[in-house]
Amino acid sequence: EDFRKDAIVPIDVDRGVGPESQRAIVCFNFSSGGGRFITGGDSIVRVWSLDPPGCVGNLIGHEDAVRSISWSNLGDRILSGGDDSTVRIWEHTGNAWQCEKIFDLGPSGAELVSSMVAWSLDDRFVISAASTNPNLERARGVAPPPSIIFIKVWDSRTGALMHTLKEHAKTVYIMNTHPTDPRILLTGGYDGRVIIWDLHAGTVLLNFRGAEIQLCDGKFSPDGTSFAISDMNGCVTIFGMGDTIKMKKFPEAQFFLNDYPPLRTDNNEWVIDETTQMPPHLMPLVPLCNL
Repeated sequence: EDFRKDAIVPIDVDRGVGPESQRAIVCFNFSSGGGRFITGGDSIVRVWSLDPPGCVGNLIGHEDAVRSISWSNLGDRILSGGDDSTVRIWEHTGNAWQCEKIFDLGPSGAELVSSMVAWSLDDRFVISAASTNPNLERARGVAPPPSIIFIKVWDSRTGALMHTLKEHAKTVYIMNTHPTDPRILLTGGYDGRVIIWDLHAGTVLLNFRGAEIQLCDGKFSPDGTSFAISDMNGCVTIFGMGDTIKMKKFPEAQFFLNDYPPLRTDNNEWVIDETTQMPPHLMPLVPLCNL
């Protein structure tokens, strides 16, 4: 009941001190305690507080847009990666956040971007997916070079490069560490591959190769015995251990009756239902239909 209709109201967050973002917010992550969160989009990682609401820190150092951010599981460090070919660890020392380590995705001039970053469960490793930046070549009016795709794993304390993982053929947009086993990493991307890695050994444990469908998001279940992957075709695929009897009870597809009416934006750029002129999340509940 707390998450229905008008129970959810936006928090008026004061932008606080420092420069305002000139780009859209493209990444967001809560601290483990839930009282703070971080955002990225331009070259600055911003730290926000919920009580009282406001910006409490500007992490300045990246030279281009920040594409992925992650708060450590212990909550004492922040990981960020972006279009400047670097991944950075930020640590709170004294009264401010400081850049503790800078990891280069490749040699100088490689023009690589970090599409995803993550911490291992025990915060021992930091992981980043890297790929070539086709936008730079398009801006120059030339064809983009052949894609370079890899995942790098560093020791978060010493900064040593532990592994370079090369199995994906297209940009990786799914990266999730196991909720109970610090060795296990889940990745997926636009090549349609889903891969389970052993972070300690730097090897592939499982490699699921289906149709070359762009995979968008994925996550382990809380107990780590299954995970779900979503794709550009609007499908969710569930992988798990054991038999499939329980899964066979699920319908092949479900939808709400008001899923398909058109949406539009009002004068304030808020998304509303075209027919009722209401925000979609405030519309009355309707029946759920099975296919």
